[in-house]
Amino acid sequence: MYYLGKNGQQTGPYTVEQLQAMVVSGQVVPLDLLWTEGMGEWKPAGTVLPGIFPMFPTQGSGPGIPPLLSATPSSITTVPGTEIPNYLWQSIAVTLCCCLPFGIAAIVYAAQVNSKLGLGDTVGAQNSSKKAKMWCWIAFGVGIPLNIIVFAIQFYAFFQQAMRH
Repeated sequence: MYYLGKNGQQTGPYTVEQLQAMVVSGQVVPLDLLWTEGMGEWKPAGTVLPGIFPMFPTQGSGPGIPPLLSATPSSITTVPGTEIPNYLWQSIAVTLCCCLPFGIAAIVYAAQVNSKLGLGDTVGAQNSSKKAKMWCWIAFGVGIPLNIIVFAIQFYAFFQQAMRH
């Protein structure tokens, strides 16, 4: 009997036959987490039942079942079709045009999004995406008024210099 962990929810128990039917119907994908008695932690279905997912190499709702949160970040399910923006080009733009320090913070978080997605850490990628977006807006909100003030001071200084000559 196997327990299924998907989207932070744990269901089951299921037999191998039930899981095979769920794979055929698309309800279970290789990166969904499975646990059965005797396993120390939740693992991707593709590694637990390689016969169901032949393209993958072989590698709590009841007492004694470890909590779903014990899954390692690299085994967190990525939902197909979910797109998480990385805000990289926006981060670069606000760094160059608005506010260097806050733009750099945005670039750091933006760069983390794709690497976390590559590890299957959807939650971490979403957090980095939110932080990149936040730092983009902070850089924009601080940088634009600051640039306007600097431009006004330079314009005033140029005008004063021209009046003296």
